[in-house]
Amino acid sequence: MTDTKSTFGFPKFYEFPPFFTIQPVQKTRIKQLSIWVEFLRDYQKHIGNTTVEISKAAAHGGAPFGNPKIKRKLTADGIKTVLEEFCHQGYGVWTDKSHSICRTSWKKFEEWGTILYNWVTCGRWDKRCP
Repeated sequence: MTDTKSTFGFPKFYEFPPFFTIQPVQKTRIKQLSIWVEFLRDYQKHIGNTTVEISKAAAHGGAPFGNPKIKRKLTADGIKTVLEEFCHQGYGVWTDKSHSICRTSWKKFEEWGTILYNWVTCGRWDKRCP
């Protein structure tokens, strides 16, 4: 497996300790979750992982939900909050009723549907059919 730290360009906010604590003020939390969604999309696209199991991610403590260098990580509840927003924006789906495992994508599933539809109907994935 490739070392993600040497190949993925972590953004500056990844070194900012409050990033790993879900913020209590709603306006701040909305911005924070938006940043988390964008970061997680970039990270998932880079490493190709499409499944997040909350208990494993919380125990792991490493990227993307934790930064051992600054000794900070999201709690299991924090990871769930981030993934709920990820799903709400169309980039993930829960695979179980308890919301403990999430399938993720760096594109919205609706976008993948359009790409697949265009490829099947036109033989092209990058453009709409004439």
